[in-house]
Amino acid sequence: MIYISYTNRISSGLNNLYGCIHLESLQLQSNELIGRIINTISQLQQLSLLYLQNNHLSGTLPAELCSLTRLQRLNLSHNDLRGALPIEIGRLTRLESLLLTDNAIVGPVPLSISKLSLLRDFNVFRPFPSQGFLPSRAHDRHNFERVYVFGTNSNLINKSLN
Repeated sequence: MIYISYTNRISSGLNNLYGCIHLESLQLQSNELIGRIINTISQLQQLSLLYLQNNHLSGTLPAELCSLTRLQRLNLSHNDLRGALPIEIGRLTRLESLLLTDNAIVGPVPLSISKLSLLRDFNVFRPFPSQGFLPSRAHDRHNFERVYVFGTNSNLINKSLN
């Protein structure tokens, strides 16, 4: 496990993780990390927890992130990430928590999210994603405990999530 948080102020990117193939937990929240989430993150195949919230990560979510099939908790909130969720998000079948608050995530969630049967916490807000954010089949089958989607048009989700 690597846990470096808050007062350490690591200001480089994630390039220094090369060779950490047995890493199970990476918690680098609130460290002023900059740059993109690198494609080589896919080498961390044992990762079950990835907390990178409250940094300055930018760019889009790489599809390679979705190759971390042991991932259970992913928190990328409060960064500068933009774009749509990768279609491959459905490969994260062990994912229980997906937190993307305060990024510029746009577009509808890929229908593959319906494969995430363990997903309980899903949080996205500010700015609000485009209309049609949750595919209707995804929330018909899900056992979400908490879904937070806030923004200027928060009334776009009009079906019950139970």
